[in-house]
Amino acid sequence: IAQTRQLAQGLLLAHIEPARLASELEELCATLRQQFPALQIDARIEPTTALPDGHAAAQIYRLVQEALRNACRHSGGRCVYVQVIDHPRSLEFSIEDDGIGLPAHQRSPGMGLRIMQHRADHIGARLELTAREGGGTRVHCIVPYSAPSRPLA
Repeated sequence: IAQTRQLAQGLLLAHIEPARLASELEELCATLRQQFPALQIDARIEPTTALPDGHAAAQIYRLVQEALRNACRHSGGRCVYVQVIDHPRSLEFSIEDDGIGLPAHQRSPGMGLRIMQHRADHIGARLELTAREGGGTRVHCIVPYSAPSRPLA
């Protein structure tokens, strides 16, 4: 029942006040620390200052959420690193793990990765998924502040 409620609440999230994004991301990390106590989740999250609107903030939250959940569930690693940096013209975030890395022979990106790319496209962001130096996976995204966000279709 709790998972169903959490899923339903998640589907309704279409707007986050840009000033609340950092605290929402901190809360997400705290929740995942409770769900995955054997995993160390290190977070460095700077408050954002220039996101264009609540739609963009919600999409960024969802991107970070999907990347973090994937790292917690599938990486097999011991540590996950979350970094959100507020630059003068963009917001940059990365989620890295020290796990098994990307599958060498994946036929096509999974549904989660396609949805992440779709979200990034709608806010004018550049999303990259790469192998992490030293092992693991790195999800990196740059969201320019000048890009207008569009509602998801």
